[in-house]
Amino acid sequence: MVQAYNFLASWQLFPEKCSYQKGMPPKSGNYRIESIQQQQELSIQNNWVTLDNEAYFSQYEVKPDGLPHALADKTYADTIIGEIINSSTIDISFLANNDLVLKVRKEILGNGYLKISQQGKDTDGNTFLNVDIYHKQLSVLPY
Repeated sequence: MVQAYNFLASWQLFPEKCSYQKGMPPKSGNYRIESIQQQQELSIQNNWVTLDNEAYFSQYEVKPDGLPHALADKTYADTIIGEIINSSTIDISFLANNDLVLKVRKEILGNGYLKISQQGKDTDGNTFLNVDIYHKQLSVLPY
């Protein structure tokens, strides 16, 4: 899982740099990507607070081998496909009944920021693209 090394961190949202076609960007958020299962899978955790001060959390695991895998929580999708494109790009697709529900692209930008693009369709079938920008959180160690 050497290709995912640049992603393995906790990231903090830059709300002012977000661009949403569906919904409103959160006012704050954190994103955490960890290597699990003897470095064979990625654990992805996301929490955010809306402009109305409502807090949300999501978490999922993905084996980034380019193959479909069943999701444990089938609320929005039943299958997940993850693929490490290169050391700066990871694609994750969520499918329901073999139809693409959401495609998430994680990219490390030249300035070190994490760009997460979510492309999907709303309930009316219209496509949308929501983009979040994160910066890496620095560890604070006690002396």
